[in-house]
Amino acid sequence: MQKALTQMNIQLANVISDLSGVTGQMTVRAIIAGERDPWKLAQLSHPRIQASRIEIANSLEGTWRPELIFVLQQELEMLNRSPGRGSPASLRRRSRRGLHR
Repeated sequence: MQKALTQMNIQLANVISDLSGVTGQMTVRAIIAGERDPWKLAQLSHPRIQASRIEIANSLEGTWRPELIFVLQQELEMLNRSPGRGSPASLRRRSRRGLHR
């Protein structure tokens, strides 16, 4: 996922430590669903993320290339098919219970 984001000049990995975590997953899913507003995407961040919403929004200003959005979608699907990974809902539940990875 990181390579596709970097090619779009999206620097999300600079402000969150784990793209496969709750904030990373929710943000990538919103991008795939068509959201492009950096401020709306920044609002998806988990409250425990240390970066400010402004820093997150700044990291989400890039070039939205359809072919890279497709690659991002494919990589997200592959990540979610990995053994031991749950659904986005189970990720949120684990996060609330402090069981996130």
